[in-house]
Amino acid sequence: DLSLACAESVPQGAKLAIEGTCAVAGEALVELVRERTPDVPRREGDTDADFAKCYARANAWVKAETKARCEGGAFKAEIAVPADLAPGRYVVRAYVTGRDGAALGAREVKVTKPQTAGR
Repeated sequence: DLSLACAESVPQGAKLAIEGTCAVAGEALVELVRERTPDVPRREGDTDADFAKCYARANAWVKAETKARCEGGAFKAEIAVPADLAPGRYVVRAYVTGRDGAALGAREVKVTKPQTAGR
């Protein structure tokens, strides 16, 4: 098991601080991924190449990632949330792999539009 802690929501274009704890020492891969893959519509007039590009975009689950060292049972990481990422539900997931094993954890996070001044 890998336990993750981060904010419940983060605005587009912001940085999301993540803390993880587990019993494995090693490298942590931390990703921000889409919660699910949408259906890919096939439109009249699309070529096979058009469909392939649309399919690849729709199935690109990982939107941002970073790496960190997990030592002493803990790690800290920061993910830059893309400014053009669509608002909605995402998942922060982390994998730690080391000489003595591996650990996996995930946590839901909501990406929101940034607050504007005066609101």
